Amino acid sequence: MQFTLYLVTNTKCPYRTQYIGKTVQQLSKRWASHLYYARRGSKFHLHRAIRKYGTEAFTLETIHTVAQDEESLNEWEMFFIAALRKAGRLYNLTNGGEGVSGHIPSDKQRAAYSVAMKIRCADLEFKKKRLAGLAKKNSDPVFAAESAERSRKRHLEPRFRKKLSLCHWAKLKESDIPVIRHMREDGHTCQEIADAYSVSDSAIWNIIQRISWKHIK
Repeated sequence: MQFTLYLVTNTKCPYRTQYIGKTVQQLSKRWASHLYYARRGSKFHLHRAIRKYGTEAFTLETIHTVAQDEESLNEWEMFFIAALRKAGRLYNLTNGGEGVSGHIPSDKQRAAYSVAMKIRCADLEFKKKRLAGLAKKNSDPVFAAESAERSRKRHLEPRFRKKLSLCHWAKLKESDIPVIRHMREDGHTCQEIADAYSVSDSAIWNIIQRISWKHIK
């Protein structure tokens, strides 16, 4: 596995402010994730600058690669941040050496994150703030249109359909869909089918009308 340190430079800012980042992903994918969060309204300094100056204002380059473990990468990150901070301005708020580099979390990390999110979601104040933020974003016609288009394209991808059908939490599988439609043709009501599969009658109705699972014949 190769660890990469990269440098983002704002060419339109009078101070040519820069950002030091680290990743194990392809550099193009890492930059794409920065652009995604910038569009989603992230308050991270780099993402706010991308919204202000536009993507064309930024250059992206690799400054160092290491084949050792991530600890070595963190040391190099702290070195470059300290050096560039003396020479100019950075979007980095910390001295580096923390955070993640795009690695896939372990099952233990996923479980810990799940517990933390359940605790946060149980907080009514957190729920109110989250819903208010979503409502504000969805009220923006440009954001709503972009979100709908991304969702539409994602659902058309064969790999996404396969992944969705194999989810451990999904009550229905691809193999169930033709059976459900045949049951409806044989005269069973949506409620009867819904009770048999432990889903809502509206879910069955959407399947029958090919609103959902329309890629399954």
